[in-house]
Amino acid sequence: MSQRPFILAILIAATVAHAVDFDREVRPLLADRCFKCHGPDSKKREAKLRLDLPPQDLSERARASLLELLAPGRVTESEFMNRVNSTDPDEVMPPPDSDLKLSAAEKKLLQQWVGEGAKFSAHWSFVPPTSPPLPPVGQSDWCRNEIDHFILHALEKRTQKPSTPAERRSLIRRLSFDLTGLPPTPREIAAFLSDSSPKAYENLIDRLLKSPRFGERQAVDWLDASRYADTSGYQYDWPRTMHRWRAWVIDAFNMGLPYNLFVEWQIAGDLIPNANMAQIVATGFNRNNGFTIESGTIDEEYRVQYVTDRVTTMGTAFLGLTLDCARCHDHKYDPISQKDFYRLFAFFNHVDEAGVVAGKPSFSAPAISTPTPQQLSRLQQLSPQISSLAQALNQPDAAADQQQEVWARNHRPIWRDARQSRFNLPENTGEHLAITVPATGKGPTTALRLELNPKAPDAEGKQFGLIDVKVWRRSGSESNRVEIARLESARALGQDLSGILVDDQPGTPWLIPHNDRTVVVAEFKEPAVAGGEFYVDVEIETRAEVYLDLGVMLSGAGKPIRTDRTGRLAEYISRGSNPDEVRRVFRGTALPKYANILEQLIRLERELDQLRAAVPMTMVMRDEKPRDTFVLERGAYDKPKEQVQPGTPLRLPPMPANAPPNRLGLAQWLTMPTNPLTARVAVNRYWQQLFGQGLVRTAEDFGVQGERPDHPELLDWLAVDFMKNGWNVKRLIKQICMSATYRQSSAIAGRDFEWDTSNRFLARYPRQRLSAEMVRDNALAVSGRLVEAVGHDSVMPYQPAGLWEQLTNREDYQQKYITSKGSDLYRRSLYTYWKRASHHPVMAMFDAPSREVCTMRRPITNTPLQALALLNETMFVEAARSLAGRMLTDLRFGRTDEQRIAHAFECATSREPNRLEVYALRQLLNHERATLSKDQVKRLLAIGESAIPKSVPETELAAHTMVARAILNLSETISKP
Repeated sequence: MSQRPFILAILIAATVAHAVDFDREVRPLLADRCFKCHGPDSKKREAKLRLDLPPQDLSERARASLLELLAPGRVTESEFMNRVNSTDPDEVMPPPDSDLKLSAAEKKLLQQWVGEGAKFSAHWSFVPPTSPPLPPVGQSDWCRNEIDHFILHALEKRTQKPSTPAERRSLIRRLSFDLTGLPPTPREIAAFLSDSSPKAYENLIDRLLKSPRFGERQAVDWLDASRYADTSGYQYDWPRTMHRWRAWVIDAFNMGLPYNLFVEWQIAGDLIPNANMAQIVATGFNRNNGFTIESGTIDEEYRVQYVTDRVTTMGTAFLGLTLDCARCHDHKYDPISQKDFYRLFAFFNHVDEAGVVAGKPSFSAPAISTPTPQQLSRLQQLSPQISSLAQALNQPDAAADQQQEVWARNHRPIWRDARQSRFNLPENTGEHLAITVPATGKGPTTALRLELNPKAPDAEGKQFGLIDVKVWRRSGSESNRVEIARLESARALGQDLSGILVDDQPGTPWLIPHNDRTVVVAEFKEPAVAGGEFYVDVEIETRAEVYLDLGVMLSGAGKPIRTDRTGRLAEYISRGSNPDEVRRVFRGTALPKYANILEQLIRLERELDQLRAAVPMTMVMRDEKPRDTFVLERGAYDKPKEQVQPGTPLRLPPMPANAPPNRLGLAQWLTMPTNPLTARVAVNRYWQQLFGQGLVRTAEDFGVQGERPDHPELLDWLAVDFMKNGWNVKRLIKQICMSATYRQSSAIAGRDFEWDTSNRFLARYPRQRLSAEMVRDNALAVSGRLVEAVGHDSVMPYQPAGLWEQLTNREDYQQKYITSKGSDLYRRSLYTYWKRASHHPVMAMFDAPSREVCTMRRPITNTPLQALALLNETMFVEAARSLAGRMLTDLRFGRTDEQRIAHAFECATSREPNRLEVYALRQLLNHERATLSKDQVKRLLAIGESAIPKSVPETELAAHTMVARAILNLSETISKP
């Protein structure tokens, strides 16, 4: 465990010269060696002994036993110390078969603790933070704000000094990446260097915080924590639409939404009275979990898995607790019981969603339509225009009504029963109902009419989905059939047959309530001859166990149904539509004076249909019929035990007295001032963004097994200050960036840092490699190719062919990676299509997670494969060529080789190169000019989609491309100083 070396170093250094700190020194030792058998998990507890709680929190009998065992203040009488010091394998603790041991220094520490009275104290993270006074410092003029007092005090206690301030070029590069995720341009650097005002640095911070790129930078880390992806995971990893939630996250950061509301809206925005669209969309945070479409899986099993994921994600992202450990049993280290877990589970257990979603859906209900402001404006314009035209077609006109009646008598189809069927359909199935219908009767058959009447007496509010209707003409063998009618996007009639309803999402199920007779008509492509058989395939999915009465009727008439030029009138009359609908279509089709009105109406209705189809759906939370919640034995969905009500962990402060017992109450509990975790976890995450490591290095675990904060007083001061100042994220980030601690140089030369090789005491700024997204975005920005368009759908930049096809052996579920075209190739990496089973290889190579689960910190690796990608991956080669094109065509780069190389170097690294660096790159340029063959030039310039500057000789462009590749591959290019 990563925290143990540091903690144990403190333990080994402990001496009798100071009083033992139980929480800092003893608890980590007991947790590591004793809690497995003597901790919170009642099922694994040995000898009924608990060492994780103070005596006063135990029952009278357990308290007496613990005090007898410890014998506080009487080391020689302590059975606890006798066991610790024993050499008898049957007596010593920890027992030999546990593979755990105590060193001599650790035994001495425990002995001192017992001798001092064996005092217990609560774990630091479960005690609400208080604002400590600023500690005294000797070098007070170094401090720029309160943060520096805590850092400098810790350094001076160790007789150390902070580093010198970083150079201005380093500061603007550092700030630009930290606040926008993009490098500064040479012009921005020059402006900052020339600004001699005392507030130049602060003004730079303010400008970057106001940039729309700030929200994009902040969103990247939150997408990791929220397990955002563009696919649903599991075996087929099918595409989904959730990018509107991602856009909300970006907007929330840019608009400065207070963090407490940021939490509340995502946990329970739908439960806020009169919730607006943004608040509802925000709840997509809870729906970012994967869902399966695999047939044969058990619906309830996976539904429980989704709810569990929401609980554990909430616990990790907002509380910094490993709640998942309590799903099957009491937590072995933290005071979270299994009952506590399912009390939290109950908050999320009322969403009416399917565990297994049939078909190939892009979302799982509940979901809402999320038009952009432009789409919403057009939708609002179209509705009254369509209504006005429809009204004009339905104005009183006795002569037109008489003509319509004559037409209807001559063209109304004759329906005849052909087959009545009843099917018993189990819940959660996708069924193909194949029905053979004899085409008996006189005259040709021109349409097929289905009357669907699902009956589910015990499934109030349930639905089944009509996916597709196909009609085949058969003669002879089973294989000899021809499709003669098809209905894919359902147009159906409600129970009262009063109107036509059109599916807004073609290709997705048209949901039909139970006990609602629905009529669907499929007209044949051409009249079918009498006799023979029709093979009707009705594809449906069920949302409840239903009996489906399916009436099949065939139509025929002496005259063809489709006699008008659009076919719409016959279709509407054949369906038995409402009179107003039939009247307007007849008049516009058969009567010239109404024709132009109908044409306008058809055009606007078509635009409305297309607009509605283009509006993305996004999954949200919506509580339906309440479910009972039970503790699940070993977490198994089918083994309910004790029933529980919604509630928070008993060892944490209770919910506010006036909080509702739902997710909104949970959100209020998360951000109440007495909650000891939420503010600490938040400020720690923002500190981690800026320094590479949090004050608590285990950002995902603030529990007993996590690391203690390197600067606990600073963490608490920041948490309290954050809450007091309205949970203002931009203010917090500015506060950290304004500190002298943040402004330090990262240089190591000339300083002895052996005393703190991991830089826990921040005697220097930690130099860091850029994140995966920044590595790619930096190359695009330096090359001039970056397209800075905020929001929109995800895009697919270059990646090796065939990766996705290898993920499944079912051709009908295989997905092909279709590389984007044009400007979409060069969007920010935040918008790269994120497939959980195969996220973009460059992102994976530079340590981005797959986002199958909540991720609070990324590992940082340094591998040869990364260097190979920077040199050879298509996007990086194309970026180098684009940079080379700028070097040769943009006068800002200069006119000589040296000037061009120097400016390109500054674009990539934010500093000017020295003479030796320019010389080395000039030598490389001359070498490439002399050695590149025509074939090498041709192949190099053929990489990527961007155009080649026609005014530049190809060999010269290729040689400069090789120099640009070297510059983009520098460690300094992909680092934050």
